[in-house]
Amino acid sequence: MNRPFYQVEASTAEVFSGNPAAVCLLEDWLEDAPLQAVAADNNLSETAFLVPNSDGFDLRWFTPTTERRWRSAAMRPWRARENFGPSGPLSGRADHS
Repeated sequence: MNRPFYQVEASTAEVFSGNPAAVCLLEDWLEDAPLQAVAADNNLSETAFLVPNSDGFDLRWFTPTTERRWRSAAMRPWRARENFGPSGPLSGRADHS
């Protein structure tokens, strides 16, 4: 699967001083298993998956072992808009546990 992938420094604007997190841009949601496999393969504390919606992005977070509820502190919405496209809010997928 070829998808845009980025490693960002979360919680900072300085290179090598934040917490590294992976960001994968998707056109549509994949099943949970491939998302979890990508996060495990990245082996970073957090992997974010973004899917565009009419207002901005839907967002799901995974650690190498499990999906987590969205935590806005890990990657601020301005960071996603600045680097990945449309302006608008990020919405966490709270319906996933």
